[in-house]
Amino acid sequence: MPRCEGRPDGPCPEKKNDASVHGTQGDLMLCDDCEQHRFPYVKPRNRKTKEKSSKEKSSTSSMELSADAQKATQQIHVHLPQDDPAASSMSHMSVHDVHDVKGTQYMAHRLNAESVAGNDPSSATTAGLDIHGATATPSMVCSNLLMYVNCFRDRAEAGNVKKVLGQFYTSNEIADAKQHLMMISTDVMKSEFATERRSSAQRSASEAEIDDIVGLFDILDRSGHLNDVKFAACNYDRLPSYGPEDINECAIADRQSRLEAAIATMSANIDLLALNQPAVCDTTHFVEMFDKKLTESTQMIQDQLSQLAATCAQIMVSSSSSGGPTPSDGRTHPVDRTRNIVISGIAEDRNSSVWRSKVADALFAAAGHHIQILDAFRIGGRFDQRKTRPILVKLQSAWDRRVVLSGAHNLSNDARFVRVFLSADEPLDVRRRNQLDRLKKRALRDGKRAVVNDGVLLIDDVIVFSLECGFVRESARDDGGNVSSPVTNG
Repeated sequence: MPRCEGRPDGPCPEKKNDASVHGTQGDLMLCDDCEQHRFPYVKPRNRKTKEKSSKEKSSTSSMELSADAQKATQQIHVHLPQDDPAASSMSHMSVHDVHDVKGTQYMAHRLNAESVAGNDPSSATTAGLDIHGATATPSMVCSNLLMYVNCFRDRAEAGNVKKVLGQFYTSNEIADAKQHLMMISTDVMKSEFATERRSSAQRSASEAEIDDIVGLFDILDRSGHLNDVKFAACNYDRLPSYGPEDINECAIADRQSRLEAAIATMSANIDLLALNQPAVCDTTHFVEMFDKKLTESTQMIQDQLSQLAATCAQIMVSSSSSGGPTPSDGRTHPVDRTRNIVISGIAEDRNSSVWRSKVADALFAAAGHHIQILDAFRIGGRFDQRKTRPILVKLQSAWDRRVVLSGAHNLSNDARFVRVFLSADEPLDVRRRNQLDRLKKRALRDGKRAVVNDGVLLIDDVIVFSLECGFVRESARDDGGNVSSPVTNG
């Protein structure tokens, strides 16, 4: 029977768990009193007709039960799962009654004690007898899930048992097992584990019903009803082939069995291959042929390389005798700048450890984590306290360089590095091109007239910068503002 869900301020005062509990607004299961308390504007339901009809049905069913008790001196109750194929094989069983318990239909099968005793005399001693026609404690319950739980309930941790049940059995099997367990005794119907479960956002209905099954076993064990019940498995295919304490995950045992089968098959194939001697001989012949052809090809390549080396040596001798330069004299190696950055704005100091520590702090502030430095040195001449030379830093990888340059704007958030700037290490022509563009934009922003002519920047008709020579010294300009030739300032 459904249990009343009570009032907003507490449970049902009468704790009703009978037919008077019905569904109402909001999918709530309430009795009449709690319904009137929650929804006072709803008129009370007229249940006299229903109660009268239910009493008449109960009296009629009791009369039928008494008549059946007179015809059959013994009745045997065996609970079988609905999806078990063994239930269909017992053709001598007849359906006596259908009970609707919490929205699920259950079949109670009855057998005539005399016919069973005639067919199998031992069955009358192994099955529970119901002489008075009422629900008796069954002697045997056929349920694969309940047999597994009863076997490992006191031998393994409850959490591992629940994990096996949730991963091996379906939701229908779990629900059927719970209802079979509730039919063993009427005491469990009053417990909190007899409540109908529904799926929620926190957990599914199957997980809640597994917890109820373990709790119902504890209640039946304390009351002593488990001593009179035997749980049996009707389908061994629906029994897990591993124990809860033998695994970390339920699939390990199955994978291990499959692995052993694969190793056995591999071993058999290797033995078969070892016995196949002609095939091995053919393989050896093919290997020898391949080695012979490989040797011949290698010898041909070596002869060609020797001939090429002799020709090159002859060319070098002839070129040296004529006095011409060797081809290697004009060969230059490109500079790898993919891991280099340039830091400007760090003050000069004769102690290199002082400014090196500032470089490490600046890189940490830009990247947000420690950056490994392979090398760092000043560029731009000798030490001079009046000016600050830039620092060329070589990092561990190009990825570190990308991270540092992308976080260069973070230096403005640190008061120590407000005047410190990070830039990529680029060739001289690229740096001068970028410098020319910056000077031009600055002059235009200040309202001056800036013109670039053949790589030379003129600001207000005065040469300031050129791509070939860089900045122009002021001493090279005459009094009229004209320059005879651009001269760098070093």
